[in-house]
Amino acid sequence: LKSALETLDRRANEDQKYEVLSCCAHEFSDKRIAQLRAIYERTGDIDAVLKHMNEDPDWYEKPTRKGNVIYVGKVPYDAKGYEKAKTDAEKKMCYCHCMLVRRHLEEHIPPTFCYCGTGWYRQYWEGILGKRVKIEVLKSLLKGDEKCELAIHLDL
Repeated sequence: LKSALETLDRRANEDQKYEVLSCCAHEFSDKRIAQLRAIYERTGDIDAVLKHMNEDPDWYEKPTRKGNVIYVGKVPYDAKGYEKAKTDAEKKMCYCHCMLVRRHLEEHIPPTFCYCGTGWYRQYWEGILGKRVKIEVLKSLLKGDEKCELAIHLDL
């Protein structure tokens, strides 16, 4: 995987890498997308969708919006382990939702791999809005950050 990503980094621009990898993410629930799309279709208001997300106890991330950009910070995959962790390495192992990253964090996987994780958000925001979105990785463990943050650009 590391070698394939390094090759992709040498041969593709950022948009191409995003297109290739953001299509690899786990599938988001069609039922949840339909529920959120119904809110958007009924109200025509992205803020109504965000309000629903923020009020839903099963929605563990609380996205915020500034203009045409929605910001989301990932929550730890293993919140209890993250709280109990004694070292930065232990915290990172409990933080990332990707099993490949968690198991191989010390192998310096290229940050390009995080575009795979952006696909999770791409699926549901494109499903809600019925149009393309672009997701930018602001912070990630693979970039050396302590947490992951994304910006979902809605103005394409």
